[in-house]
Amino acid sequence: MKTYAALICLSLVVSTGALADPVAEIAETKGAVTVQRADGRWRLISSRSNLEPGDTVVTQANSSAVLAFTDGGKVALRPETRFQIVEYQHVKAAPERDNALLKLITGGLRTLTGLIGKRGNADAYRMQSSTATIGIRGTEFTARVCHSDCGSAPLPSAAHVTALQGAATATDTSGRARELSLNGPIHAGDIVQTAPGAYVGLVFADESRMVLRGDSRLQVREYSYDAARPQEDKAVLKLLRGAFRAITGLLGKRNAGQVRYETTTATIGIRGTQWDAWCVPKDSYSSGGGGATLTRDCDEGLLVRVSDGRVAVDNPAGSTEVAAGQTAYANGAGAAPTAVAPAAVLPPADGAPDPGALPPPAPTAPESADGLVVIVHEGRVAVTAGPTTLDLGRGETAFAPSASTPPLRMSTPPAEMRTDPFLKSVDFDAVSCTL
Repeated sequence: MKTYAALICLSLVVSTGALADPVAEIAETKGAVTVQRADGRWRLISSRSNLEPGDTVVTQANSSAVLAFTDGGKVALRPETRFQIVEYQHVKAAPERDNALLKLITGGLRTLTGLIGKRGNADAYRMQSSTATIGIRGTEFTARVCHSDCGSAPLPSAAHVTALQGAATATDTSGRARELSLNGPIHAGDIVQTAPGAYVGLVFADESRMVLRGDSRLQVREYSYDAARPQEDKAVLKLLRGAFRAITGLLGKRNAGQVRYETTTATIGIRGTQWDAWCVPKDSYSSGGGGATLTRDCDEGLLVRVSDGRVAVDNPAGSTEVAAGQTAYANGAGAAPTAVAPAAVLPPADGAPDPGALPPPAPTAPESADGLVVIVHEGRVAVTAGPTTLDLGRGETAFAPSASTPPLRMSTPPAEMRTDPFLKSVDFDAVSCTL
């Protein structure tokens, strides 16, 4: 592990009710660097300029800056970056009062954290962006807010399209819709929608397979699969309209309790299986059988048919297990799922293939990273988006595309971040402050 020169910044005692004291200084600048004070005033800054809580440092094109904090922390800002010191307090004699809240608004930085977060409360240090919050456990890391300017990298897609007929789209968590094509990726948070008469075949990272029928909508609410990390397994998919047929993959076979298929009417848990789910009009089926000629939004009736294995169908009114060759029906969220016999009549086939016949995904080109990317150089980092936290160690990279999408591991950093000349050349050993 790299050893750094002794930190020579002196600690400041911040007294309650006192005017804001300097908490950092500009150790080095290149080009045009400005600061916006908490009261909105702007000024041009240079080396040895002091910074206070509330300050926002802005680097222009072809400009950079290095900040030195009183707890020994260092931050290097690349060109076209906006970085705010939201809150900061480092009290040498009172570690329990340490507090640092920093915000990367745009651009990128590399940081070597100081004493805050290494002593007293480990959660006293937080760095925010619009999509995620970074917590540290004593570390050096690079963070960048990417807007199609970080190059490409292999992103851990939840699934890929391996069969397609007719029109289908995927809408991401920011509301942007894209037309699907063969081998196109599906990410956690996407809502997949098929036109009437269309279908789309999806092969997930854990080799599970699904065929989404025509006039259907499916949300990939959560998806996390890493062959080497079974403790992080999770798949939550929500059928909003229509129907699908699915085959369980490796995730469901090794960690079935972490796989859940949801509808408004009922939730389906799997036990290693092949099965269909159909959202149909209410009152379509009864214990004596029945049939439906079309599918609907999933707040009416839900039909589940099992071809192999077993599934459990649950809602607040009750639950039932469905074995191979059996069918269960829930006549709305207020009715317990019950068996349907004889075999239920389903809406007409639309030519969709069996999921077992779907081909594997073809090799795909790297994708552009659009969101927060964090690279850990030393120590450990926790990246949190919404309710999900991803822990990273040395050499690992995380990608947080939106505040509502769980952060994901990347196999390698985006191309521009791997070769960034401004941040790769930072020498924190040569940085000190005189406060």
